[in-house]
Amino acid sequence: MYPHPTATYGGVRGGDPHAIGRRIRTLCEQYGISDRMPRPIIPGDKRALNKRFVEVLADRCNWLELDNAPGQRVWAYRKAAWAIEDVEVDIGLIYRQMGRKGLEGIENVGPRLAGVIDNLLLGVARPSVLTEEGTEGRIGVSSELHTNQIAQ
Repeated sequence: MYPHPTATYGGVRGGDPHAIGRRIRTLCEQYGISDRMPRPIIPGDKRALNKRFVEVLADRCNWLELDNAPGQRVWAYRKAAWAIEDVEVDIGLIYRQMGRKGLEGIENVGPRLAGVIDNLLLGVARPSVLTEEGTEGRIGVSSELHTNQIAQ
């Protein structure tokens, strides 16, 4: 009757799902597209900056999982993203008023992740080149995250 849908593609290839995810990430980087669907952020939303940071941390969490990073490190990013999503105040305002200590005061944001967020807020890193230890990584940074955008 009808051919099996995967027969046309040579069958479904098995293997390590992390390896497949890494390959997809590499191909997306090669063609200049994101390997993740962007989160919807409504322009003018008072917590739009928080949502951008949640997106950055969630993407980083995904990449850490693909790279087989230790589970506690992955969960640190995940919990920090959830905590920032729940913060009622704009994270830029917290940073302007209290600095890095204000970031560390957010539940589940420790000193290392506060440093990552601090660097993103200051616009220290080029887009997609930032980790908490200063080595090359894959945190994508929108130009909208730079200080000139949050200094309003």
